[in-house]
This record gives sequence, C-alpha cells and structure tokens, in this order.
Amino acid sequence: MARPALIALTILSFTGSWNESPHTLVAVQDPSLFTLPRGLADLVSGSLGAGTQYPLQLGAALLATIPVAIIFVIFQRYFVRDTTAGADKG
Repeated sequence: MARPALIALTILSFTGSWNESPHTLVAVQDPSLFTLPRGLADLVSGSLGAGTQYPLQLGAALLATIPVAIIFVIFQRYFVRDTTAGADKG
C-alpha cells in the first residue's frame, strides 16, 4: 500500500535534486562545477555571446528534461499499477 507514495516521493525528490538551481547560484563559483540547470540559466542570460540564441536554449532545455522524463517513465508504470491494485471489488 505504501509503494505508490514511495514512488511519488522518489520521482519528486529526484526532480528536486536535479533542479538544484538556487544552491548552485549561491554556493558554486567555479564554472567547471556548474550543474546542467545552472549552465542553462547562464545560457539564457546570454553569457555565451551577443544576442539571444533561442535554438541553442531550446535544445539545452530539451536535453535537461530528458533524465527527469526517463525517471518518470520508469517509475510511472509501478505507480499506476499499484494505485489501481486496490480497486478490485470482491
């Protein structure tokens, strides 16, 4: 009965740790230690050159969402299966 809650907690905690932008904005100053969301934030601010590079930003945002989507797809089947398991009447 607790499996759906644990799976939801796993998905949310992975997403929260993956998007740890505020911590890296404050604590990390070395560009070699930037996380992917922090690098994407620098890319959006235009630190790579003059002008806004929308295709590069959108491609980087797509690449940043792929690991979270993979974790969701892996755990989603267990989440849905276990929440409907108790729906049997009989």
